[in-house]
Amino acid sequence: MYKHRLTFAFAALLAITLMTAISISANVFADDREQLIERHLIPMEGGRNFRDMGGYTTADGRTLKKGQLYRSGVLHHLTEADYQTIEQLDIGTVVDLRATEERHSEPTEWQAGNINMLTWDYEMNLDGNDALFTRLAQPGVTEQDAELVMAEMYRDMVSQQRPHYAAMFEELATSGDALLFHCSAGKDRTGIAAALVMTALGMDRDTVMADFTLSEAILTDPRFANSAPALDEQMSDEQNAQYAALAQLPQPAIAALMGTRPIYLETAFDEMTKQYGSVDAYIKDGLGVSEEEIAALRGRLLE
Repeated sequence: MYKHRLTFAFAALLAITLMTAISISANVFADDREQLIERHLIPMEGGRNFRDMGGYTTADGRTLKKGQLYRSGVLHHLTEADYQTIEQLDIGTVVDLRATEERHSEPTEWQAGNINMLTWDYEMNLDGNDALFTRLAQPGVTEQDAELVMAEMYRDMVSQQRPHYAAMFEELATSGDALLFHCSAGKDRTGIAAALVMTALGMDRDTVMADFTLSEAILTDPRFANSAPALDEQMSDEQNAQYAALAQLPQPAIAALMGTRPIYLETAFDEMTKQYGSVDAYIKDGLGVSEEEIAALRGRLLE
């Protein structure tokens, strides 16, 4: 079923194209979740999970300004109307956390003014987790099996994405531009990035987790499923084989793969703590963000 390899590009494709197979209704979302969606999600014809992070409150009562930090999924499907909306946001920097293959298969064709674009050439292979992915290949795979695979992928990202997160923070510290960071689904690499920024700005764990888990609510809501890319001849033979295999998984397992469960971010935080002593120490020592830079960021981004 697998070659013991699952790329994040393909996981993102799964998250979008199989949404309709998940029996989750927007009507079951809690009222506070609906309020967060209304406050943060920017509706787009071809956008995916595009959100303004402004409006969250820190532990000391300050609020992240609107129009400063944005998070999103892939930008390849944005329409002319979407770019008219984005042009009003005055974004100056885009941090693309996607791997090389993802950027080549769904390139960003930015049409909203001049920007500083940060990208990296790398492969997001997960060959070290063969035993975990073997679980997904077995009959009777459960939701908990899929959650374990996802959690361990988050653990891996702590080290693999560290230089990318460090560069994002450096950009935040040295530029006054509004900044957008994104990956494919806008939930995994982007979710950790958002959690790190929110932590650095002084938001408590509950607030950080509320933003993280919001992605699953958005990506499983039929109201926001209008940007799903069609499967076509551009997919490689390997991707087609992976897609066919993943499509056979039980719906709860698929939901876990496309979700943003608290255990995923908690596992990433646990790995940061194991390596550096705390999440704050990961930001300071692992990403090289000084106390002075954190204070400056809070002064610029909070009100």
